[in-house]
Order: sequence, then structure tokens, then C-alpha cells
Amino acid sequence: MPFGPQLVAGLRKATLTRELQPGEAYLVRFKNSCRGYKTDIWLGIIMPEPYAAEHLNRRPQEAKSTDGIWSVKPAERTYPLYMPGRNSYRWANVHDIFQLEEALPRIFSDDSGREGTDVFKKLHRIANGKPACHFWELMADLEVQTKGKRSRELSLVLPEGCEALVNSDEDQQQEEGSEPDEHPPAKIAASQSSFSASRNKTTQTAEHVVHVSFPGEKNLFAIKDKQNSPKRHPILHKRKPKPKAVVATSSFPRTDVSFKAEATAHSSAQQPSTVFTMNLMTVIESFILQKEVADEVFAIFEATVSLREPELGKLRSFLASKEFTPRMTLKTLFFADTSIGDILRIGRSYELKDVADAEDLSVEIISLGNLYAQARRYNMRELIADITLKLQVAWNSYPGLSQLGFLLEVTSLAFEEDIQPPYNGLQEWLLNFMADAFDLFTYACSEPFWQVLHADDGLKEAVFTRRADNMKESPTRYIDIPALLRSRGI
Repeated sequence: MPFGPQLVAGLRKATLTRELQPGEAYLVRFKNSCRGYKTDIWLGIIMPEPYAAEHLNRRPQEAKSTDGIWSVKPAERTYPLYMPGRNSYRWANVHDIFQLEEALPRIFSDDSGREGTDVFKKLHRIANGKPACHFWELMADLEVQTKGKRSRELSLVLPEGCEALVNSDEDQQQEEGSEPDEHPPAKIAASQSSFSASRNKTTQTAEHVVHVSFPGEKNLFAIKDKQNSPKRHPILHKRKPKPKAVVATSSFPRTDVSFKAEATAHSSAQQPSTVFTMNLMTVIESFILQKEVADEVFAIFEATVSLREPELGKLRSFLASKEFTPRMTLKTLFFADTSIGDILRIGRSYELKDVADAEDLSVEIISLGNLYAQARRYNMRELIADITLKLQVAWNSYPGLSQLGFLLEVTSLAFEEDIQPPYNGLQEWLLNFMADAFDLFTYACSEPFWQVLHADDGLKEAVFTRRADNMKESPTRYIDIPALLRSRGI
């Protein structure tokens, strides 16, 4: 069995000319406490700052500060790494970090007899697929939940639905060969049932349905002509000039109490309400004595007792379990590259459960928009962040352009007040998304897109500023419009 320098013989050092990015996979050399602190190597994933702060102590001087500042050159830096399968985190200097190649390191060959070889092979296969950082974060959280913080048991803990990621090539070929060529391969149960449902719907209404797929993918996504056609896209009604009416004009299903009806001039979507920092006695006293926040207190109480389904159920679920519908599931294939509109840089790592076609997707986008109105009212920042992530998944993981009109509805809802910076997480995402997908908006739903922008000068200026910055930073990104459409399966 190799020791010391022999472990890394033939391996290439990690780059010393740039900062290593969260989610990137490398080989890391370390002292293995399970082998008497002998030198060993394993897969290491560069992790973002929150994981470093939570799992690692005694930050080295060569590491990035909590303020995001480096005090040393790239060739001297130390990074926080997660070691999947070992339930372990550590600081590693760049000189102990090596490039991950497509070929297995020779110490993990079949005849090496090395402990953990099977686990490493599976991890190596996953890492070479270049999953987004969110996948590794989910795996890290699941591993510590399964094994506990102190266990170093050498085993693989995969998120639900990811078993196909570690299948051998032979297994995949058998799986693909077991289905007729005209159907997409059933990689995982979720995608199998979703696209099966889509095929059934297509059979019934073939004359009204078109099928699209991302380049290189076999899964087909059903979109009705009226949703895919720019001429038939639902048009947003113009919003009234400020000051706005109590009820914003929108095609969102209206709940019993609208957001504008309860939100008073004292409450701001951008600044945390003082009501949420008051204890119950102070709130009651303010209401009885009709102090300055009395109207806001009344509005919040009235909105709370008036909550109806489905928003009430989603809020209950989130408060109880930090989850709510639509739930996200991991897809079989992972794409770490950044496509148009992928503001959160998660690639097509996830999908929304029980979404079979564009009609299902539109319902979920509208549902997330309505839930955002509640989250904004109650200053639930974590819920707003989760809603933003699911809207990103709704765009990334489903081809076509049918999402754009409904995302405009969400934009209209998110900016229905005269909102100024700083923006909350969803508003910031929408501004960046509209700037990046500008050409796709003008192609698919030009009229409602310009209606939304012209209805709010601040919104229009923010989008134009971001668009100009994008053009300056990546002038070639938006040149080939047909290529942008092809990237969406159009």
C-alpha cells in the first residue's frame, strides 16, 4: 500500500492562479485519524463560508476572513473542504489539494484492497458529473443527520432519488435498453412518473400540444400552443399609476384578504417591521392605546385570522418542518454550467415534484407568488429565500418559455408598491433574472414585459442598469438569439 509521496504520485496540483470555488471537487491529502494519522487522500469539496463557520474551528490566517477578504496570495491559501462519505470537514492548504481527473487514482484501483475503494469510486463518478454546490450541501446535511456529528463511518449517504448517479455504465445501458426508443429513459421514479403523465396528456390532446426538451436530453416536456405562442400569451393588465389602488391588477387567484388591504403606510416590504420585535404585552398595549403602530398591528392580526388555503397550509408546513409544496427533488443529471436566467447558479440540479407539463408548472409558479405575498407580510426571510430557489428551479429544469409570463405576474406582485433599494431576496433575483433573460422576454411575451417595466420607473431603471452591466461584463453572451432559444429547446 502506497505511503507518503507515493500517494500523490502522478496527480496534478490544484490551480494556483485563481480562487477555488464552492462546489468544486478535488483530491485532498490529509492525516487520517482512522488510520493512526497516516497520510491519506480522499475526495474534497470546496464549501461556502456558512459551512466553514458551522463545522470548523480555529480559522487559519491563510483562509479567507469572515468578511470575504484574502490576506495571502492564491498560492498560499487555505480552503474549507467537506469530505463526503467520511462525514468530515477540514481546512486544507492549496498545496495539499489536487486536480480530480476522469481516471481513478491508482491507489483506488480494483486490486488495491484499499478500505473505502467502493465508496470512493461512487463519489468519483458523481463528482465527474460536476454537480452544483447545492447538491453537495444537501449531501453534507443529510450525512450529518444520518451519522451524527462525530461518526466517521466510511459509507455513502445519498439524497433520495440519486441512486442512478452511482450506477455503472453497464447498469445504465441495461436500463436504457429496457425501454422503447420513443420513450425517455426512466432514471428515477419522480421523473418517470412525471413524464409518463405528460405523455398521457399529449395523447389525448395532441393537436394542441407541442413537445420541447433541453439539448442533449431525451425527456419531453408538454406545452400547450396557447402557452408557448407569443401571440396567445396571457396579457397583464396595466397597473394604475402611483398611488396604487388597494387591489393590484393581476391574474393571480385572489385570496380573501389582499396584501395591499392590510399593509399600511407604516409597514415597508424592505425594512423589518418593528411589530415583530415587540413582545406580546407591548403589541396589545400599542393596539389598545392606538399608538403609532396600532394600524399595522391590526392589519397583521386581521390578515392572520383571514388566512385561507392553500397559503395557510403552506405556512403551517414551513413553520413545522421548513418545507412546503411544491417540494423539490434531485434530478439524475447535474449541470453546473450557468445558462441564461440561472441567477443562483444551481444548474438543472432539481425539479419540482408532481410537475408533469407546462400547465402544472404555471400553477406552481402562481402558487409561489401568492405565498411570497404572505412571507413578505410576516417578514419571513428564510421562506422568501426558499420561494426564490423554487422559482429558479421552475425556470432552470423545464424547457421552453412558458414560465416567463407567469414570472412577470410574480414581478408585478413583488413590485406592486413603490419599492426602493435595498430589495429583498426575491426582488433582487427578479431584477437580475429580467436583465439576463431580457431577449427571451421580448421574444416570447414582449407586450406584457414592457407593460410591467413601464408601470414602474424604478423597476425599469434597475433592470436596465443590470442589463447594461451584464453587456459590459459579457458582451458575447447575448449576441446569438437563436442559440439562446435553442438552449431552451425552442
